[in-house]
Amino acid sequence: MRKVDSFLAETQRLEGVLTSSVQRRAMKGLILSDGTCIPKGTHPPVPRYVFHRGSAVYDLPGVFNPSRFSQLSDDGGESAGHQMVAVTQDYFPFRYGKHVCSGRFLAANELKTMLAHILMWYDVKFEDRVSRPTSIHWDSNVILIADPTVRITFRKRTTN
Repeated sequence: MRKVDSFLAETQRLEGVLTSSVQRRAMKGLILSDGTCIPKGTHPPVPRYVFHRGSAVYDLPGVFNPSRFSQLSDDGGESAGHQMVAVTQDYFPFRYGKHVCSGRFLAANELKTMLAHILMWYDVKFEDRVSRPTSIHWDSNVILIADPTVRITFRKRTTN
């Protein structure tokens, strides 16, 4: 299950639903070190897309590596810190801080269960493609979605 978890974490890193998240309201005006002004009452988003694709954190950040997180666990020894449900300052698909999603453990287990079921009982392929289609940025590039025009076929296996 460690490799399945790594696959799902990498999918979240590259293809998470929202490209920005962790919106908070500025309780007072703030000027950042680069001179950027954040007025009181604004809701500045954190660009998750940029953090999750940062070359300072990830080797080859634009390349899908399904074993990236399991390799990090092997190399660093801290396996809990590299699970799909883990949240760090560099990886936060379920938000961050005291507002982190409490349902992330249920979501991860549901995804693993569904993926295992599909892989055990079905043959899956793109109907008219050989490679993965690109995702679509929607709603001012805030939401990343799968291309709804792509057709996928599922064929129930006769033997397991």
